[in-house]
Amino acid sequence: MQKFVQVVPLQPIRQTFTYSIPDDLAPVVHIGSRALIPFGRKIITGIIAGFTDNAVEKKIKPLWDILDPEPIWTKEFMDFTEWVANYYLAPWGEVLHAALPQGMAGESGFLVVPIVEDLAERAKLLAKTRAIKRAELLRLVALNPSGISLKTLRNKLQFGGINTAIKEYEDQGLLMLQATDAEQKAKPKFIRMMRIAENLLNDDDLREGMAELEKRSPKKATVLALLYDNHLKDKGGLAVSAIIQRTGASAAALNGLADKGYAVLYKIEIKRSFFTGIPKTPPIYQLNERQLTAINAIASAVLANNFHPFLLHGVTGSGKTQVYIEVIKKVLAKKRSVITLVPEISLTPQLIDRYRAHFGDEVAVLHSRMSIGERYDTWRAVQSGKCNVVIGARSALFAPVKNLGMIVVDEEHESSFKQTDAAPRYNARDCAVVRASMERAAVVLGSATPSLESFYNATAGKYTMLELPERVDNALMPDIVVVDTREARKKKEMHNNISFFLRDQIRVRLQKKEGIILLQNRRGFAPIQQCLDCGAAPECPHCSVTLTFHKVKNQLRCHYCGHSIPAVTACMSCGSTNVKLFGAGTQRVEEDIAALFPDAKIARMDLDTTSHKGAHKEILDTFGSGDADILLGTQMVAKGLDFPRVTLVGVISADTQLHLPDFRASERTFQLLTQVSGRAGRTAAQKGEVVIQTSNPNDEAIKSVVQHDYKGFYADELQKRKELFYPPFSRIILIEFKGKDDKFVQQHANMLKRFITPDGYSEILGPHQPPISKLRDEYRWRILIKNDKEKDGGGTKIRRALQRALDEYTTRYATRAVRVIVDIDPQGV
Repeated sequence: MQKFVQVVPLQPIRQTFTYSIPDDLAPVVHIGSRALIPFGRKIITGIIAGFTDNAVEKKIKPLWDILDPEPIWTKEFMDFTEWVANYYLAPWGEVLHAALPQGMAGESGFLVVPIVEDLAERAKLLAKTRAIKRAELLRLVALNPSGISLKTLRNKLQFGGINTAIKEYEDQGLLMLQATDAEQKAKPKFIRMMRIAENLLNDDDLREGMAELEKRSPKKATVLALLYDNHLKDKGGLAVSAIIQRTGASAAALNGLADKGYAVLYKIEIKRSFFTGIPKTPPIYQLNERQLTAINAIASAVLANNFHPFLLHGVTGSGKTQVYIEVIKKVLAKKRSVITLVPEISLTPQLIDRYRAHFGDEVAVLHSRMSIGERYDTWRAVQSGKCNVVIGARSALFAPVKNLGMIVVDEEHESSFKQTDAAPRYNARDCAVVRASMERAAVVLGSATPSLESFYNATAGKYTMLELPERVDNALMPDIVVVDTREARKKKEMHNNISFFLRDQIRVRLQKKEGIILLQNRRGFAPIQQCLDCGAAPECPHCSVTLTFHKVKNQLRCHYCGHSIPAVTACMSCGSTNVKLFGAGTQRVEEDIAALFPDAKIARMDLDTTSHKGAHKEILDTFGSGDADILLGTQMVAKGLDFPRVTLVGVISADTQLHLPDFRASERTFQLLTQVSGRAGRTAAQKGEVVIQTSNPNDEAIKSVVQHDYKGFYADELQKRKELFYPPFSRIILIEFKGKDDKFVQQHANMLKRFITPDGYSEILGPHQPPISKLRDEYRWRILIKNDKEKDGGGTKIRRALQRALDEYTTRYATRAVRVIVDIDPQGV
């Protein structure tokens, strides 16, 4: 029998730890199970990663407990998470923590327990020395002989030196710090139920019991009659809350019935569900030849149990979703499971509804906006094999499905598949390919505008290209018209931000009762409020950006940190009242449209209108039903929407992304404009039209959108990337340094750079400051590394070099005053 296990603590620590296996736990110790482990003075959760007969550590602690009698993850899944950790230079425990639903990584608290009896007297003496906080600490501990939690003490005392004080008193033998059991926050939900006792199901016994209760307690008799009636209807028990509501009986009365043997109290688990309503019966689709070819190719790989990556390049409205659905049917028939990743779950209610219409209760949705309980129940349903079709945003990649058959990454080009705000900073699209390869599954990357990296991999033969060049049901691609806003303004053919041409097209659609979508990829009213005398504009004191004017609340707000101030009427620098708003956000465009068409009903969709749960669906349902004439929004309105009534799409300004200091600016502009254009004319009955307003009508990205020419844009952009040594020819690694002192942060960036030795296969740029040099009161400096993919295929060499440099830097110079963040394959540079 093996004596020791390697455990990965669910902490940001870059190593595993060895623990001994107590005899009583040996039968339930498995790779992939959660274990409670003593870690320093705490009890925390870790994952068992492997067995060993040899222990390197001198003092081996035993496992505290096992939380899962059966492993929650397979060996293949553990290998996959280890790969994610290695590739993205993240602690393995951090990756495993991200893979668990919130609330399943328990950690112990601490009780402060008094040891001596005269602690209260000592507190009084200490108070006389004016050590008020320490005296209050001892007094509170003395009042709780069985212990008081450290968390409670912190909240009550607001004492910064509490840990030091407790350690001193512990050394003096006055009190002790005791770890409590690690508690899991995510738990099943139960409700109390009641049913009639079996011994009363005999008519004579029931009559006798009823007669006795009616004399002594009529309400109890009423409850018993209700339970008997419910039994006759074969409905089992009733919820205690329902019984109390229907009979007016008290909880004590119900307990009394159970104590006397008239009824039985018990609990049942309630599954918390994200879904509301019943899905509609799925329509019957007539698949075209291209769709059938794609379905057969993907299904063949699934049936052969082989890893196979596909790029499904289909124009907007070409029926990619139906291809996914038809293949999923074949996957389920083989008793295998499917994960579908979408860029933003709240923006894809139509896709979820279509999945549920076909697969019913087999569908599970996993995403971060669910409550802890909803996510926990859904995760368990997936882990137990009850739900074999998972749909969700990037974190759904870690769903614990059984026998994975296929991963679909819908709209694979979207940057939201990359986690940027917390470690591990993984790209779910790229990781999906790796997980599929490890579990011998097919992976389908679908998009009308594939990322250059994916399209390059397909043309190079790494992925199999499947193309859907035409829309389904004989629908035609929309006509696209470009309006040069510079010329329109010269000719006075603009109403604020709306050209006369777009105005006229909107009027025609409103008269026909057809749907209109308008895109303005900037929220708020105006991005800049500037003084015309001195040129100053109000800036955020915490970030190096100007404040955006929001008219609804009449305030200036920072879209990065949330700082806001009341709107100003005079310049904050020179006092001049000659201030003007420049630029336009969704609020301003909404005002312009309302002025032009006062009778039109406008639904605005941006971060300001979608802050509460379910807001996205409410807005889309309102527009889809025809209760709103115009859907106006940011890039939210460009993703995954299928409304047959939409015949006009208007882009208020195509330039918002075009000139950003990012090598992907042209690509993202092309993708956004193509995607939003695809919302128009999705049926054969009504051809769509798109109006793009821009001050750069001759830009290659915009010209390619007008011509529906993805391949031409790809070829042109690929050549630029090659000349500048950007992806797909290089791998980008971004190292960011953050801190309160600008010069100190820069010094540390230079220190780390000196330790990086890439041996000629990488180009190192910087340190330099990004365009937004200060964010949330922290200054930022960056080092950019371009790693040659041809010379260092998997990036192993550069990661080793970088890890050596990080270790050296950490040993010599690391300080809490400077945070170092490493981002492999960043989406924003």
